[in-house]
Amino acid sequence: MKKILAWAIAGALVAGVGIVVGVTAVFFQFASISSSDSDSPNAACTDTSAQALSVDTSALPDVAGYTPEQLSVAAQIMKAGEDLGMSERAQLIGLMTAMQESTLQNLSGGDRDSVGAFQQRPSQGWGTVEQLQDPSYAATAFFRGVDTSRTGHIPGLMDIDGWESMSLTQAASAVQLPAEQYEGEYAKHESEARKLMSELAGVPVGQASGSLTDTSLGCSAPVNVAVGDLPTQEQLTQDSANVACPEGSTDLGAASGGYQGKRIPIRLCSITGTVCTGSDCRSGELGGKARGEVVVNSLVAPHFMKWLEAVRADGYNPQFSSSFRSWETQASFSGGNVARVGYSNHQMGAAIDISGLPGGYNRHNCSGFAADGSCKSNDPSWSSYHKHGVENGALFHDEEFWHLEWVITRAPERDVPFIPAA
Repeated sequence: MKKILAWAIAGALVAGVGIVVGVTAVFFQFASISSSDSDSPNAACTDTSAQALSVDTSALPDVAGYTPEQLSVAAQIMKAGEDLGMSERAQLIGLMTAMQESTLQNLSGGDRDSVGAFQQRPSQGWGTVEQLQDPSYAATAFFRGVDTSRTGHIPGLMDIDGWESMSLTQAASAVQLPAEQYEGEYAKHESEARKLMSELAGVPVGQASGSLTDTSLGCSAPVNVAVGDLPTQEQLTQDSANVACPEGSTDLGAASGGYQGKRIPIRLCSITGTVCTGSDCRSGELGGKARGEVVVNSLVAPHFMKWLEAVRADGYNPQFSSSFRSWETQASFSGGNVARVGYSNHQMGAAIDISGLPGGYNRHNCSGFAADGSCKSNDPSWSSYHKHGVENGALFHDEEFWHLEWVITRAPERDVPFIPAA
């Protein structure tokens, strides 16, 4: 089966500075998460057997937001990777590199003498101006490298030792040699590149992307959860970077979650149609990815969405003051009643804070307790939030009436309906 398209891409060409394009929301059909074909826990990070996606460069579809030139350039990049026997992952590296370098345009100029979709430089031996303005040649040079009489072989992607197990940023940078300040500019193209690849190859996005892992964070065995099933408490604290976001959410990529003081790779999903005003969900935060919406772990996202649909059916439309929090944000909050960094369920993308409930937002300010230990509010909406939380694998914190969580605080001490008795 198809393995991984990893998170993030890097690469301005030698002495070339790329042109940044924006990220478009990408929607995924939530599917069961498959185990790797190998027994190795890192097989998903290093597999190179996945075949490239096939594309017919003579019959390209119309894709909203792209010109015929851009579609042709993208298709020729994919075709070059396929013809060289490289993987889908390699195609992604090439496509996202050209998105950053030229916005998939066959440029006649650029920084210094850079030209073409990859902004390669004739003076550095990549080829003649005419050759580098042939997207097929330019892509082949990117993948295979170029032999020169003056400087010897300029390495391409397949020449880079261990590129398969690098993050996409590292692999592309090893070819492109960008200035340090541009190394992080390429992650923003991942979602749009995968969507474009699926359009050009005529396959669903889920098939084009398989499962996703940020190899810069390290890989582990995939979580295995059947469609519709609630993840267990153990699964909710494991690597979810290989779990695609559900349809109706936007994939923000992999991030560094935190549990029991350890960094855990997780995939973040921004939930369309929600309003979140706190740190790391306000529009423009999370390195520009946040959209002013709730951001949760991809394992939590489908169940949060079901919860939200149910409470809205009851006549309530909650807004939120917090969802996922980065390590940096949690560190800035730590102290007093706030969980210390690495120990908040917000850091696993497995908790949300609901705004607008009456009463002071201070710990132990409960109007009572539910049978499962949830800290109660007297507001009628709280009963709806709690009821549908239980149905979808969440409870309120036992000291905070506004904090709904999927990783249950002090679960062994509470009567949690959806956790089997020991």
